[in-house]
Amino acid sequence: MQHIRLDTIGSTNDYVRSLPPTPSMVLVTAEQQTAGRGQGTNRWVSAPRANLLFSLRLSPRALRADTAFVVSQAVALSLRTAAVEALHGVVPAERVSVKWPNDVYVDSRKLAGILIENTLRGEMVDSIIAGCGMNVNQTSWQGLPPEPVPVSIAMLTGREADIDGVLHTIMETFAAHMAAIDRGEYAAVRDAYRRVLYHGTGVHAFRCLRSGDCQGQLLQASIDDVAPSGMLTLRTTEGERLTFAFKEIAFVHH
Repeated sequence: MQHIRLDTIGSTNDYVRSLPPTPSMVLVTAEQQTAGRGQGTNRWVSAPRANLLFSLRLSPRALRADTAFVVSQAVALSLRTAAVEALHGVVPAERVSVKWPNDVYVDSRKLAGILIENTLRGEMVDSIIAGCGMNVNQTSWQGLPPEPVPVSIAMLTGREADIDGVLHTIMETFAAHMAAIDRGEYAAVRDAYRRVLYHGTGVHAFRCLRSGDCQGQLLQASIDDVAPSGMLTLRTTEGERLTFAFKEIAFVHH
């Protein structure tokens, strides 16, 4: 694996995309991002040298586009594992979850975000770029929307964490998940993801964001399924099953 360390960059995803193609995995880390991005039009805001900011570019073997979400699940699980390890003895593991599609939460606060960008070759995945940001040592934010509420490892433990150590755990865990994916063992990754899913059990409030059938409605529902494509299926308290793509449904926090 090639590891490129940068001081300041606009976006690690944009930088790693500009590099020449290579069959090996490329990791780009940055001390500071000036134009970090999240899903859609969201921004990722981070103080300089306080957090973990990185992008991975990989070329998975024989991965179909309609099953590529398993790599997103592997990335999210790896960040969660590193968070659980960093918070050991302070925050129980069951309070650290993955919010669909791939954010890492502690209770109802956001610890890490992931932006996945796929390049396809026909029905197959040619390359995947996973941009990740984890709040490690930052303890205050300015100019953010009211939700989601950010949280960091340092805020929860009361002490600074070793950013490189957190990255090492992420990469070690991700390598194990990717080895399983390369062997075709998708079910193991999907099952692990389902077990740690935020609001994965019970009835919760969701708001429909898509135009048409349920736009703007507040739904009381439980998570019924996450498809290999990443689509989320909810079952309402009336028994109706509704399936959503990314950005079509929002969790309502209380």
